[in-house]
Amino acid sequence: MQSHQSSRINLTTATIINMNAVIGAGIFALPVALQSQVGPAGLLTYLFVVATVWCLARSFAYLAHQYPESGSFYNYVYPWGGHILGMFATSCYLGGLTIAMGLLTRMVGSYCASLFPMLSASNWSTALLIVLIAVHLSGAKMSTWGQRILICATLIPLLCITTLCLTQAHISYLFPFMPYGIRPLFLATKSVIFGFFGFECITALSAQVVHPEVTIPRALSYSILLVGALYFFFTASIILAIPADQMTNSMQPLTELLMHQFPQHTWLLRAVAVSIISAILGTLHAMLWAASALLTTTVRRVGVKWLHEKQALLMIGAAIGIAAYTITSIDLFFSITALLVVPAYILSLITLLVQFRLLPHKLKWIAVIGFFAALFIAYCALYSLIMALA
Repeated sequence: MQSHQSSRINLTTATIINMNAVIGAGIFALPVALQSQVGPAGLLTYLFVVATVWCLARSFAYLAHQYPESGSFYNYVYPWGGHILGMFATSCYLGGLTIAMGLLTRMVGSYCASLFPMLSASNWSTALLIVLIAVHLSGAKMSTWGQRILICATLIPLLCITTLCLTQAHISYLFPFMPYGIRPLFLATKSVIFGFFGFECITALSAQVVHPEVTIPRALSYSILLVGALYFFFTASIILAIPADQMTNSMQPLTELLMHQFPQHTWLLRAVAVSIISAILGTLHAMLWAASALLTTTVRRVGVKWLHEKQALLMIGAAIGIAAYTITSIDLFFSITALLVVPAYILSLITLLVQFRLLPHKLKWIAVIGFFAALFIAYCALYSLIMALA
């Protein structure tokens, strides 16, 4: 009995797993995007989103405990919305995941082109996407050590860049604090939440967690607070070290700005750029697998039996390529992703509101706050999308 218990996921391991899922390569695009669209006040947006995601995470922990079967969003929405809305929620989440991968594909192409200019950014994006799809089609699986190395490849550049920037921080760069007014402060929520997508990961492993009703809520809280603090200080260090007038192109690789600001540390920043590329590839590798598996499961719910994961992988790969080539604005990537993923969260939370009287007392206000905050983020994403397309 003890050996079986020791093989299950404890609180420390659950927290690490969820941190690994949340910390993504998208964080490297956020500081420049926030500074160019919001200014230093974008740091306040981080605090709002961290609080929102914490409320969402606690709500999803309860849902996972109530509906532990595989299927996540479909199972969460089905009790009140039935098959159609369950499929809609899953499809929205899958669409948002694909758009997010389109942004990561563009990002990795830009970083590769800045280091190895023999190919253009678009050619690098295409080549690397094809390689990743080929790796999956070959049946190769990422080892446990490989996943650990890729996670370190995400953490190392974050910590290195934060430390380097803090050595040359200027408080004066925080002013003007809100140069574009208060509206961009709220509209930026759809960009910041992009960096937290995947926070619900550990809920899918509830059957393997020791005392999941206690461990999962704690793991979610710890991981979100730790990642939120890491993201906040990382973004703050960039804002404090680089003048605002240099951060006007939101698609410019962060390392190019840092190399211009810290020419004496070129070798370190090139190493960091390689780490960022590795981190993005690791994220894409994992997301490709997850998206193809989710697509296969989703279409089988409507009776399509012929689609297997390899065919689904090719379809997801094609959709990622289309997104990467047709969407040119990083703000559009953020808006469309949030507009697809956040409704899946909202539809799931309605299940808790329907069962409001049966909820634990502490969870009632958490679920309500999470629901209305998610509605607000979806509204901001829709407003930004309409303004961008107008």
